[in-house]
Amino acid sequence: MSETFNLGLPFIDGAQAQKHVTHNEALRKLDVHIHAHVLRRDLTSPPATPQEGDAYLIASNAIGLWLTHDNEFSVFQDGAWTFFTLKAGFTTWISSDEVLSVWSGTDWLDFVGAGVVPSQVDIWGVNATPDSTNKLSVSSEAILFNHVGSSVQHKLNKNMMADTASIVLQNGFSGRAEIGLVGDDDVQVKVSPDGATWQTALKIDKASGTVTMPAKPLVCLSRNSDLSWGSNTTEKVSFEVRQELQGDISVDAANEQVTINQDGLYLIIPHIVLSSQVIGSGDGWGLDIFKNGSKLNPPGSGTFAPNGFASNGSEMIASYTMIRPLVAGDYIEVYVRSIQTNAMCIGASLDIAHFG
Repeated sequence: MSETFNLGLPFIDGAQAQKHVTHNEALRKLDVHIHAHVLRRDLTSPPATPQEGDAYLIASNAIGLWLTHDNEFSVFQDGAWTFFTLKAGFTTWISSDEVLSVWSGTDWLDFVGAGVVPSQVDIWGVNATPDSTNKLSVSSEAILFNHVGSSVQHKLNKNMMADTASIVLQNGFSGRAEIGLVGDDDVQVKVSPDGATWQTALKIDKASGTVTMPAKPLVCLSRNSDLSWGSNTTEKVSFEVRQELQGDISVDAANEQVTINQDGLYLIIPHIVLSSQVIGSGDGWGLDIFKNGSKLNPPGSGTFAPNGFASNGSEMIASYTMIRPLVAGDYIEVYVRSIQTNAMCIGASLDIAHFG
């Protein structure tokens, strides 16, 4: 072997004449390799007026005096350019970029500042192991993003409207809440008991700013056909149409019941349209709300005694509003009572909404 493996430093042979020439050549190589420093790495041809000792990393597609020397290390020595083929691990300071860079064998990998922090990497872990999905992975008690003089923003940018840009809160690496743009450009707050089944608790329209709560219990029921009963009788109203149903409320059409499945305060609004038969003194109707089989009406309400109904076809609207605490499992029923005379229900509705 006539030279060293890594830097190519020439050996001095035992019977060699002019040993100083070989020794000096080795010193020149050491001088450019140890604490290597280059001016630039983006040139494809040499500068017009180089100074003795100026060094460059030759860019791809080199021309002129640097032709065929792509990605080599070149130093201007003794009035001419000297070229060195780089090996993986070669490290140099690049003045124009103010970076420390390492040759991987195919690319330059940059390090910045005294702390030797990479300016760009494909994957990074801080006290954690990153992977192909979580390219940045951090294990820490807290993460601080501080301002540099005024404001600070944390930005999540998605590709298309149908994609997702969100923050997911997890328990044991299983999702429990998600906040952000999930599948569209409206702001959503979603929750999950197991990371698989998700409910949208809050949604803010991107255009109007309107806030909706799709999972908040709400039911709107109606009856559009006649229901008749005799004098001094009570009839439970059956609702034929579910106009709107969201959240956790159940409708049992067979038993004419609405079952609450979530604790909270509820707004209850029954609305009945009655058609009289012959009305006489003391005739009237009662509208009652029952919870779990017991009357729920507020004190003094529920009985309506109209005056002036003189013939068939006259109508009366019976309605009121109440707020009541209900718990999961409570069921609501609506009853109409006739007082002395026959009656007919020609329309009805029931609205129940959870609000707190």
